[in-house]
Amino acid sequence: MAIVTLQTLEVIEVMENFLSRKRQPEEIRNRLDIGYKIEGQSIILFEIRPQWNKPEIILEHPFAKTTFVKTKNSWKEFWIRADLKLAQLHAKTNGKAFV
Repeated sequence: MAIVTLQTLEVIEVMENFLSRKRQPEEIRNRLDIGYKIEGQSIILFEIRPQWNKPEIILEHPFAKTTFVKTKNSWKEFWIRADLKLAQLHAKTNGKAFV
């Protein structure tokens, strides 16, 4: 089941605030930027950059993921390793302070 609409609005607000603080300067965003997408219960953070040998091709490389666990009313955070496997972060907040 996807994140409910009201919670989605909260997530969008938090993510937009995060992006406004962490994004690269405007003049280099066409070469390196970050973004997010919401897929079901998860939020995926990704890097946006042109392909090295064909700059007209824009690639998205995920680097982190957080998933809402409804039964525990908390978020699980993961980072994406170089081998593209997820590794769970062990945050002290247990993901409850995300939103």
